[in-house]
Amino acid sequence: MAILMHLRSCMLILIGKRRIRQVDRIRLSTGDWCTDPIVLGSDATSYFKSIYCGDNSNGLSFSL
Repeated sequence: MAILMHLRSCMLILIGKRRIRQVDRIRLSTGDWCTDPIVLGSDATSYFKSIYCGDNSNGLSFSL
């Protein structure tokens, strides 16, 4: 019984840590905080596109 209680408490801790690692808001380039998942996705995609697809001076090419 004690082992089951220990496993249950470990699982609850892991679930809590998983929630902490989730991005639920970001600060946009305008300085405003945003919680809309669609805007979060499009802003993150445009950010990483600018990093990986912006400057092609080294001859590497990436596609998203």
